[in-house]
Amino acid sequence: MKAILFILPVLLYTTTMLGQMQIQWQKCLGGTSEDMAKSIQQTTDGGYIVAGYTGSNDGDISGNHGGLDIWVVKLYPEGNIQWQKCLGGTNTQIAHSIKQTTDGGYIVLGETTLNNLTIDIWLIKIDQQGNIQGQKGLGGTEND
Repeated sequence: MKAILFILPVLLYTTTMLGQMQIQWQKCLGGTSEDMAKSIQQTTDGGYIVAGYTGSNDGDISGNHGGLDIWVVKLYPEGNIQWQKCLGGTNTQIAHSIKQTTDGGYIVLGETTLNNLTIDIWLIKIDQQGNIQGQKGLGGTEND
């Protein structure tokens, strides 16, 4: 069974002359494990950037490092995948927000679990192709 990452009908409605909403397009993305979108933003090229998490390593997803990884997906304007990246390690990593930056890359705000015990903030800067340019972990000995 294919897990559903997201369906975009809410963002991609068009209005008819009668004021009724019609779906422009919709997509289901993911693999066979737990996959979830947490943030989506339209990009300057008319496409979309989506961030969340995945436990899959099949279907639309490749490169999972084990456990739950942050999953970033860049979509073309019509909803097809342009590229996708799994970010993380063997523990749990979850993205909560993604924003496009002025240089065309993206900033991801997420969390990472350390030693299966504590949760820290993880801030990641990626380029236009999803490659990590910089990252910062923030937190102490307790959950942050």
